[in-house]
Amino acid sequence: MSSARALVAALNEHVSNVCLTRTARVLKPDLAVHGDADDPATLLKLERAGANVQVSQTPVAGQRVAREIMRPRLTETVACSTGAQSEELDIEEVTLPQLRRPAGALLGGTSV
Repeated sequence: MSSARALVAALNEHVSNVCLTRTARVLKPDLAVHGDADDPATLLKLERAGANVQVSQTPVAGQRVAREIMRPRLTETVACSTGAQSEELDIEEVTLPQLRRPAGALLGGTSV
């Protein structure tokens, strides 16, 4: 643990995540600790125990489902090109207006 830069507390029992977070904070105060919980009360406990980041899987999963519904082709393209669904990428789809001369036209000369 002395050489660790970060810890992810994502055990099955939330009380274990809080205990692990508290212990890690005592042993290594400068450690980046990320804690996982499903309910707001446990997220608050993780924060009080010293977790730098508290994450609830339910909203994250909901956001992923929404991305799949709203942009299925984009999500599939990102998965194919990166080998995984990357949460660090923020890619938006843009609908281009119909150009009079699309072949060879430069975007700088359009209203895009």
